[in-house]
Amino acid sequence: MNIKKAPEGAGKRPDKVSNKNRYRKPEAVKRLEKIYNEWYFTVKDNGKHSSFPIDSRVTKRFRDDDANSLTQCIKSWFECNGGQMSRINTTGVFDTRLGRYRYSGASKGVADLVGVYGGKLVAIEIKFGHDRQSEDQKRYQVEVEAAGGTYYIARDLTSFMEWFEKTFGYVNTCVSDRPLRQTLQSLSYE
Repeated sequence: MNIKKAPEGAGKRPDKVSNKNRYRKPEAVKRLEKIYNEWYFTVKDNGKHSSFPIDSRVTKRFRDDDANSLTQCIKSWFECNGGQMSRINTTGVFDTRLGRYRYSGASKGVADLVGVYGGKLVAIEIKFGHDRQSEDQKRYQVEVEAAGGTYYIARDLTSFMEWFEKTFGYVNTCVSDRPLRQTLQSLSYE
């Protein structure tokens, strides 16, 4: 029987892939996952899936390593802490009939997330990497703050959560400190 040898380096990872660029989930993201999933199965879901075995429930996972992921994290944090938050899309829509982008209709400079927490307007601008505020965004920030609202520029989930707790106080009435598994087991109807 003729056995061929594998070429040198076969089966090894290419040199271009390095562990130093690998995403490591920060503690803030892990905390959000725990709080969000407990909130979802106890409050938002309203017990609809409480008869499902705990290990069969699909839990939401989060990341904060790009602007879209960070936006989703912050929006979810507001939801599970009793706030209301909407993502504002200011990108134009490509019209194939006209062959160009159509204006979205949103005000120039409006924040990426706009919502209400504790009866107060909250506007969150997401800036990731080297992103900076435009002049229109700076004008919008001044308008929000002049009207009595709160404006924050979020660059990562950890600093956002610190700001949120300092500004509003951390009162998560939806979630206890019990581990998720215990909470879900207590909801099972057996």
